[in-house]
Amino acid sequence: MLSIAAEIPVALHAGASIEVDFTASLQFLRSLNLLALGTRSESDTQNADAGHDFARLEAKIDMLVAMVGSLVAAEARLPPRRHVRLSAESLEVNLVTAVAAGAAVIVELYPSAELPRALRLPATVSEARAGADGAQDLTLRFGPLDPAVSDELERYIFLRHRHALVPGRS
Repeated sequence: MLSIAAEIPVALHAGASIEVDFTASLQFLRSLNLLALGTRSESDTQNADAGHDFARLEAKIDMLVAMVGSLVAAEARLPPRRHVRLSAESLEVNLVTAVAAGAAVIVELYPSAELPRALRLPATVSEARAGADGAQDLTLRFGPLDPAVSDELERYIFLRHRHALVPGRS
C-alpha cells in the first residue's frame, strides 16, 4: 500500500455529528491533484491539450474561491501540525484525544500549507495505543468513502509520493 509521511495540521472529531460533504472533498482533491501536476515546459504547453489547461485554470479559480470563503468564514486557527503516515485507506497519527478502537470519527486534514482548507473524511479508529504526554497513537481506516473520493485520494497520495522520490518532478 502506497503511503506518504507528512507534517500537516490534523483534527479529529468523534461521533457522527459532523456531516461529510463528499462533493466538496472530491472537488478539493481534484483541485489539489491538478495543481500538483505543476506547470509544463514551453514545448509541452504548445502541444498540450487545451482542455487540460482550462481544467487547471478552473481548479485554480475553484481553490481561490474556496480559500477566500474559508478565510472569511473561519476565525479559528488551524489545528496543530502532526507527523502523519497517510495512505488512500488509512491515517496514522499521534493526537491528544480520548477515543477508543471502533469509534466513528471525522478526520480533518489540511494537506496544503498554502491552502488552509480542510479535507474531511469519515473514519473508524482501528487502533488506539497510549503514546507520550497523554497522546494516543492512532490508526484510522477511512470509510465509507465515495468511490470517486477514494480514487482522487489515491491519486493525491501517488502524486505526493512521486514528488517526494523525485523532488524536481511535479
